[in-house]
Amino acid sequence: MKKIIFLLFFLLTLIGCTDDSFDSQSNRASEAYNSWKSLGINSYTMDQQRVGNFNLSGMVLKVEVANLTIANIQDTSGSVQVTQVDWQYFKTVDQLFEILTKLNTIRPSTFNVLYHETYHYPISVYIDARSSSLGEVYNFTVQNLVPIN
Repeated sequence: MKKIIFLLFFLLTLIGCTDDSFDSQSNRASEAYNSWKSLGINSYTMDQQRVGNFNLSGMVLKVEVANLTIANIQDTSGSVQVTQVDWQYFKTVDQLFEILTKLNTIRPSTFNVLYHETYHYPISVYIDARSSSLGEVYNFTVQNLVPIN
């Protein structure tokens, strides 16, 4: 699975970014965010994987969001303790959208985003913003989002 995700992101990084693509992706993110918000989902669980330069990189973790705030993060395999200090590396759906709606101002060197058909949240986010004001790479995969009543 990791190889497929890596290959997908590698192929997508070969696609160039133009000024029009920044604006259209920011607009697409705004549309998807409005669709997501219209569902009224403020509390949910999701499996999230983030690849980066930190201790939990590449692990699939269950992120619990309560009232738009991360309330808990657990290792799905049950083998690793996830401390609150490590929560900073993971994002709520709304936080991912905050980044995506600013693509036209961030102007990353490479980016790619895929959205869930039903819930409209980003299921795959790759943004290489090392040359921008953010100064880092965002590489997220989100799966199995389950709303909590």
